[in-house]
Amino acid sequence: IEKFFLDKYRIGVSFWKGSSERQKRWLASVHGILGFTERSYLLTETAWQNLESKAQGAGLETGIFHFSRFGYELIKGLHLTAMEDLSESNVTQPDSLTFLFGLGPVWYPRPHFELELFFSQRKILKQSREFEDYAYLMLHYYL
Repeated sequence: IEKFFLDKYRIGVSFWKGSSERQKRWLASVHGILGFTERSYLLTETAWQNLESKAQGAGLETGIFHFSRFGYELIKGLHLTAMEDLSESNVTQPDSLTFLFGLGPVWYPRPHFELELFFSQRKILKQSREFEDYAYLMLHYYL
């Protein structure tokens, strides 16, 4: 469900529930696309998850996930973005926290093509208490 207002803003909620032989799961989220100006915008989503494994003794896990990306279009098709991503798959286990933040360009050279290069710092508490360098390059063609 989404609501559009002032021609540049969209806020919504979503819900999903499913089950299989191994687990039951539900997920709910709040998301937004906020166009502050013709060139600057924010994409954001926060989600909550309940996951119940049917394996013996596994129990219920409740998690929270958050993603935000602020972008600014420098010239037509070339965006500079800042991103943060937080996930805690089980809020009762503090070492399930993963945190990432960083910067990178996104380029749309022509319709249906996207190139994204991203540099960041990432901390995965299950692995280490220190931040580590993380980068990726994505080339995307879509119809």
